[in-house]
Amino acid sequence: MQHDAGIEYLLRSDNRTAVLLELEQDQPLDRYGIEDRLNASRRTVTRVLGDLTEQGYIRESAVGYRLTTFGAIVADAYRQCRERTDIATRYRSFLANVDSETADFDPQYLEDADLTVATDVNPYAPRHRMLELRQSASWIRAVMPVIEKRSIEQLTGRVKSDDDLTFEVVIPADLYEMIQSHPEYDESFRAATAADSVKNFVYPGPITTLYAVTDDIAALGASVDGEPHALVESPNPELREWVTRRIDTYQDEAIPLEAYRQ
Repeated sequence: MQHDAGIEYLLRSDNRTAVLLELEQDQPLDRYGIEDRLNASRRTVTRVLGDLTEQGYIRESAVGYRLTTFGAIVADAYRQCRERTDIATRYRSFLANVDSETADFDPQYLEDADLTVATDVNPYAPRHRMLELRQSASWIRAVMPVIEKRSIEQLTGRVKSDDDLTFEVVIPADLYEMIQSHPEYDESFRAATAADSVKNFVYPGPITTLYAVTDDIAALGASVDGEPHALVESPNPELREWVTRRIDTYQDEAIPLEAYRQ
């Protein structure tokens, strides 16, 4: 008997994958129970069960059908693949605009995360959401590829109001040079960075992805043509830990602003 390849064989039939996933969740099941769960004809279920048995995915016993060890391994792999693909599709607006090296975390970390995407109706939605996250946070760490005047003004206002705030930010060198060349930016930036609660670092290389931690929330942002396009945010502790490590890496390789100015 010739055996077909595992995943490829299953993908040729929705009913095959459905039977394996049903048995993965609840076994043994007899043919009638499987018919009810699949809402398929007796003929179809009989054929699928025969095929899966012949290929070694399932075995029939006196009390019904069970997965073999081979079937259990393939069913688990298929389920995980489908779950990860579903997550990737849901957050495609972010994931499709960042390199794999800059977002190499487990995609399961994004499950139930909130996604804000720039649209024709609201092209500044990711910027506005990031401002909202920072407005009420007392602990903020970030690696920022771009920074706008409104963001600087928000920080300046919070510093002047003596908010309970700790703020650490890493920006690329070319962004810092741009800020210096625009007096309307530089004045606000200097006022904000003069506070003891604010620590700024200048990264010598390019920064393409936003990484931020605002209190218990981790956030990541993707840009398109230099403009913020998608923002993902989540309280997932594993994602927050991953983002924190990424910020630490950038900060370790960056130069404190005071030293960079000299």
